[in-house]
Amino acid sequence: MPMNILSVDTATEVLGVAVRSNGGEFTGIIRKVGLKHAELVMPTVEYVLSQAGVPASELDLLVCAKGPGSFTGLRIGMSTVKGLAAGLEKPFVSVPTLDAMAYANSSHPATVVPIIDGKKRRVYLALFQNGRRISDYMDKEIEDAKLQIGEHDGALLTGPGSEMAYGILHESIYVQVDPVGACGWNLAYLELGKRLYDKHGGDDVDSGPFYIRKSDAEIKRQERQLGATRPQ
Repeated sequence: MPMNILSVDTATEVLGVAVRSNGGEFTGIIRKVGLKHAELVMPTVEYVLSQAGVPASELDLLVCAKGPGSFTGLRIGMSTVKGLAAGLEKPFVSVPTLDAMAYANSSHPATVVPIIDGKKRRVYLALFQNGRRISDYMDKEIEDAKLQIGEHDGALLTGPGSEMAYGILHESIYVQVDPVGACGWNLAYLELGKRLYDKHGGDDVDSGPFYIRKSDAEIKRQERQLGATRPQ
């Protein structure tokens, strides 16, 4: 059934917002915003809805990035979409970030590897072939990721960490970089979100982001708790 769908992606330093109307028209914007998701996400949503000619009240489904990605960014995007969905009494779904980044290259003959820079020389990644994920979602040091990616000759790196990873990997293994990059992510969230909704329905209101890794704040809190329980 045709639907008016809004997607919001705040998983990385890129902010993506898009609308697909029930007539099939696509309107979207992608821009690099750094750490300004909180102040820019709602104005961008309002702008894209106005450009699409779709009032918020006529939305049928809302979509957001599930993760992995920026801890703060994921929370901002999901809370924005949850708030809109609750106010409009509409369903929402969350799409795994790496799946959306790989989606535009589903027909690529090589293994597709979406990569997000996890900082501290670590990356979030997964491996896809013919549009299907063939690995777990991973959080690895870039040197460890090289061993796994190297098993797939000519792997196509995509996602916001692809250029960084290519700079480290290309001298020792044969890899390629996706020339399109972020341009296809908005459409991916819309299409994958609709597919997930048709198959499973909307997400539970209590669902949260998928982080893979504990935040620095969580690690420090656990270290303090562990220290407090040790005998003096």
